[in-house]
Amino acid sequence: MIGEATGRDVKWDKSTRTITIGPAPSNEADLEAFYRAFTDANNREDLEAVMAAFHPESPLLEDGLLEAEARNSFENYDVVNEIELFEVIEAGRTEAVLHTVEKSVNTNGRFHMDRRMEVYYTLLKDERGEWKIYGLEVLDLEYLLTEERLTAEADIDAELEKAIRDVVMANVEASEKEDLQALMATVDPESPVYEQTKELMGVAFLAFDLEYDLEQLNVIDVTDKDAYVYTVTTTKKADGPAFGDNRAWQVHLLKKQADMKLETVYVLFAQIRTAESGVIA
Repeated sequence: MIGEATGRDVKWDKSTRTITIGPAPSNEADLEAFYRAFTDANNREDLEAVMAAFHPESPLLEDGLLEAEARNSFENYDVVNEIELFEVIEAGRTEAVLHTVEKSVNTNGRFHMDRRMEVYYTLLKDERGEWKIYGLEVLDLEYLLTEERLTAEADIDAELEKAIRDVVMANVEASEKEDLQALMATVDPESPVYEQTKELMGVAFLAFDLEYDLEQLNVIDVTDKDAYVYTVTTTKKADGPAFGDNRAWQVHLLKKQADMKLETVYVLFAQIRTAESGVIA
C-alpha cells in the first residue's frame, strides 16, 4: 500500500524483520521538461499546446475562463515568460508538486500587469501516463510596474476617457452612499468576483459607515476590449465597529460589454492604520 501510494520501492527483510522504503522514483528530468515546454508554448502563444498541458479534470478549466484569458492575452500582448526558479518538491508515480518563480513581462508597448509570481503546481498523470497541470497555488505575487507607467495618460478620445472615469467614480460614490444596486451596476456581471463583491459589500454597508476619498484617477491604456485605470483611494471609518482606515494603490481592469464595467481590481500596495498598531504596509 505504501509503495503504491508513494511510488517508492518497499522491501521486507524477514531475518531482521525490517521494512525498507527506498527513495522516490526520479521523475525530475521529465517534470522539468514538461514545465519548460509549457512555458515555451506560452511564449510562442500556442493556445492549443497551452491548453493541452492541463489535466482534463482540472478545476482550472471550469467555465472556460482560463482559455478565454489565454486567448485574450495572446491577441493583445506579447508576453515573455522567464523561469527564475524551478524545483521539484514531490515526485511520485502519478502525482508531483513543482515550485517555481516566474517573471512575465509584456514587450509590445501595451500596458500589462507585468509580474513575478511564486507558484506551487500540482501535476497528475492523465490516462496516457503524461504529466498534466491539475492545480496551482500562488504563494507570492509582485507587480513590476513603475510610477511613470501607472501615471502616463492614455492617448484616447476625450469622450471615451470620460466614460471610463465615470464608471470608476460611480463605483466609489455608490460605495460611500451604500447603494448596493448602483454599485453592482458598475461591475461586469461576468466578473469571477461579481457574487463575492455583492455579498462582501452588502455586509460592509450593514456594519460600517465609511468615507472614501478618490485621490488620483488615471486612465492608463485602452484596447478593443479592455481598459486599465490607476487609482489611489483613502477609506476611513465614520461609524461602526473596529476598522483599519486605509490607503490603497490599485489598478482596475474594465471590460467592454454594452458599456464599460469593472471586472478586476489589482491591489499594488496598501497602508492600513489601526489605533493599536499604527500603520501597517
